[in-house]
Amino acid sequence: MKNYKKSDEHLIQLVKEGNTMGFDDLYHKYSARIYSAIFRITRDEHEAEDLLQDTFVKVYKGLKKFKFKSSFYTWLYRIAINTTLTHMKKSNKKKESTLDENLVGIDGTSHSELSNSFIKKRIKESLESLPEKQRMVFSLRFYENLRFHEVADVLKITNNNAKVLFHHAINKMKTLLGDVL
Repeated sequence: MKNYKKSDEHLIQLVKEGNTMGFDDLYHKYSARIYSAIFRITRDEHEAEDLLQDTFVKVYKGLKKFKFKSSFYTWLYRIAINTTLTHMKKSNKKKESTLDENLVGIDGTSHSELSNSFIKKRIKESLESLPEKQRMVFSLRFYENLRFHEVADVLKITNNNAKVLFHHAINKMKTLLGDVL
């Protein structure tokens, strides 16, 4: 039975002492959030799964060096983003928009369901149209609920730069979504 109520510090200490169950708990606690972050960048399920595994291998190997200068999640997220961006650069992939949301036919589908699906699709398209840094800052703030100093730490930018990028992302999203807001 997994115990997610244990603190990250306690789980990390268990891992450092050789108890792999602590790492299993950390993986199960954070893997879904990290997968989502990676998927928002790659837009490919299989690639995101592979990069999630690569990330946790790196985390496991580097955990003994973790000094608690930042939160574990911030450190983990930074590794995930760096692993993903490095992979994207190496594979020279074009960032293609793959919209997996299929609108269901009119028969049997309520107007509000179609409207919600349309809005979600438009938000996703707008987010994907943002420049990479703006998209990453927006995703970290909006989806991951990180504070600006945490966003800055993850992306290795200044706190003010994180705020400016977020402001530009919000303004561009408002412009792109003006007709649905």
